[in-house]
Amino acid sequence: MSRTMWVLLLACASTLHAATTIWAGTEGGIYKSVDGGATWEPVAVSVTNPLLQGSEPQTPNVAALALDPHQPSTIYFAGQMRGSSGNGFYRSTDNGKTWSATVLIGVPIGAPISFQTTWVLVDPVMTNVVYLGYSGGILRSTDYGATFSKLNLPVLPNTGGTTAAPDGLSLDPNAPGVLYLSALLRVFRSTDFGDTWTLLGTVTPVANAVRLGNVVVTPGDGRVIYVGNSGAGAPLCGQGSQQLVCGLFRSGDGGQTWKNVAPAGEYHEVVFDAAGSTLYVSGGLTGLGGAILKSTDGGNTWTPISNKVNPLLVSDPGSASNLFGYQWGNNAWFRSSDNGSTFSTGFIVTTGLSRSVNNLTVPRRVGFVSAASFRSGPVAAESIVSALGFNLATTSLGATTSPAPTELGGTTVTVVDAAGTPRPAPLFYVSPGQVNYEIPAGTAPGVAIVTVKSGDGAISRAPLGIIAVAPALFTLNESSLAAAYALRISGGGQIYENVYQVDSANKVNARPIDLGPASDQVYLLLYGTGLRGASDVTATVGGVSVPVLYAGAQGQFAGEDQVNLGPLPRSLAGSGSVPVVLSAGGKTANPVNVTIR
Repeated sequence: MSRTMWVLLLACASTLHAATTIWAGTEGGIYKSVDGGATWEPVAVSVTNPLLQGSEPQTPNVAALALDPHQPSTIYFAGQMRGSSGNGFYRSTDNGKTWSATVLIGVPIGAPISFQTTWVLVDPVMTNVVYLGYSGGILRSTDYGATFSKLNLPVLPNTGGTTAAPDGLSLDPNAPGVLYLSALLRVFRSTDFGDTWTLLGTVTPVANAVRLGNVVVTPGDGRVIYVGNSGAGAPLCGQGSQQLVCGLFRSGDGGQTWKNVAPAGEYHEVVFDAAGSTLYVSGGLTGLGGAILKSTDGGNTWTPISNKVNPLLVSDPGSASNLFGYQWGNNAWFRSSDNGSTFSTGFIVTTGLSRSVNNLTVPRRVGFVSAASFRSGPVAAESIVSALGFNLATTSLGATTSPAPTELGGTTVTVVDAAGTPRPAPLFYVSPGQVNYEIPAGTAPGVAIVTVKSGDGAISRAPLGIIAVAPALFTLNESSLAAAYALRISGGGQIYENVYQVDSANKVNARPIDLGPASDQVYLLLYGTGLRGASDVTATVGGVSVPVLYAGAQGQFAGEDQVNLGPLPRSLAGSGSVPVVLSAGGKTANPVNVTIR
């Protein structure tokens, strides 16, 4: 494989994050800002299923919205088209350009009114696992939301067998399969993706109608968790028996014991700033009214921030000083650039009917995808991975030496595997929004913690699953043209031919493969990553099984794998664009294609 193509493969995937991208789910559809909220554009949601059509097509009432924690171009939401009674679960993998949808029969989805009643959650490691929570239960999907099954929920103690109905639902961002369920004054935890549940310690001994909200887990430390009351009503807090349940509760031992750490009040979720060192919480405080509290010592002490808004908060992953906010039932959204001391007010929907903002979400500080497929999910040791995020480097720079360095422009990547062994990762390319690196050889299977340290000292950290085989193929354009060569054996000689061509506009297009006369044999050489550990590799081209002659390390570039197929059957002549489907270790790689004349 030529050095020119290798540079092209790295560059074609590079995406710089110049400004914070914000997604908003409203009563009147999805809106997106790519400049930190300065301007907003509507995102059309087009589906063909008649059960999901409404009087305002492409304009959903969005009950809950979420991004893939590692791949910010993948968006999920639950809701219904305005004027329709059909509830749907929607997914886009291309930043909202196209959508797929699943009809949710018998699931009442509605936009939140007084507190959150619908949740969409994506597992932080096994990103194929998606949850949809609503007031009647929890649905789980293991295929990115294509199909769902209903989970069995725990029984509330001392209620005669009453099943817990979600008042709060959240995930541990540090580990796969860990969910927290709040129901009345009880908190349950599951460590097996919701199959079984354990009742945690009593948050408060007072039994009344007060409910708990979402449990919030500290990034990097799953033992420290917070939960606030929801629906208590701030005027009642601190009076008589209400005093013990009106507050914000923290546990330092994973939920076994709890302590009220904030003044009496009704609180929303805790929000961590981009650095993870400062906590913010908004709510209605007894004697103070709507306010935001700030803590720099893990909630031991709090400082009320003077402002006139009390929104639900979202931190800016690109800046520790920025906060975003919204209020259910309000068309406005709020932004602070001074750590919450002051907020400016803006409007997402500025024309037509005033429609409230139901949710705001932004990409995580850092996520990890295969550098070949750009899919999220577990990767293999010795495979090439892209870190996507904010402030990952102070410059854009590519490696010029072999072997690749472990420091580039001041940026480093460290992989601590499931056995606790840290290893520096070889770096191929760094930029503020993307770092391409290799998972070090010897990294043990399990959940690794990957830390990206920028040249200015900024640290970004997230979990990443490591498995034996995770096949992914490089592509050359948005149409998934395979990064490949055709090898022609003709008259005893070998000729390498490109499967792509670059036009005058510098656009990469398919170059048809000519199978030639019957005396020629044509082979296809594919390039990918994450498959060198597989012993069982199969492939089809245009639906026809093709022998796999070699599958393993490419040998010239670290982390790169090569698969040789062929000869291509002559029955494929004239087929045009055909899919190439590769399976390794029982897993199917991302779809790619070539064109055959």
